[in-house]
Amino acid sequence: MKNHLQFIFYTHLFMKNLFFCLLICSSSFLYAQQKDYPIQAVPFTQVKLTDNFWLPRIEINRTVTIPASFERCQSTGRVKNFVMAAEKKGKFCTTFPFDDTDIYKTLEGAAFSLAVHPDAKLDAYLDSLITIIGKAQEPDGYLYTARTIDPNAAHAFANFGSAGYREHAAKASWPRTFGFFRKQFGIG
Repeated sequence: MKNHLQFIFYTHLFMKNLFFCLLICSSSFLYAQQKDYPIQAVPFTQVKLTDNFWLPRIEINRTVTIPASFERCQSTGRVKNFVMAAEKKGKFCTTFPFDDTDIYKTLEGAAFSLAVHPDAKLDAYLDSLITIIGKAQEPDGYLYTARTIDPNAAHAFANFGSAGYREHAAKASWPRTFGFFRKQFGIG
């Protein structure tokens, strides 16, 4: 356990220093790019597609793929794993210990979709899943449903990749969070 914690500590320290170095190096590059490059990035929410190639595919993603992905997460027990982790009881019910990631990636896609195409039903469903995930998270922030459900059971491996997926899903949901506070508290 001690070696595992040391590994996490030194990895975190390395990543923090690497991030700082990359930030410094990239800031001068970005400044030069803004100064010299005539095309500037715009937020994806400001892009409006009207073509016959991408627009139908994005609509199929919104109306078919995202709902089908959430249904698959329900029918395969992935959502149930989070519910059991929140209740701290039960038995991990999916095949692979990395099944948590499917929910995170589907949440991310749904959040991006909601940013450009509001949908009250999907918005409410995301809120319900986020609530379940929040309740399943351990006090220190850790969440790996197989371990959270039964901390004493042997696990094939710890899924460190899920943390990155949670981060992407959280970033994609950030505009929704601001929207919630604006709506509820008149902020912004």
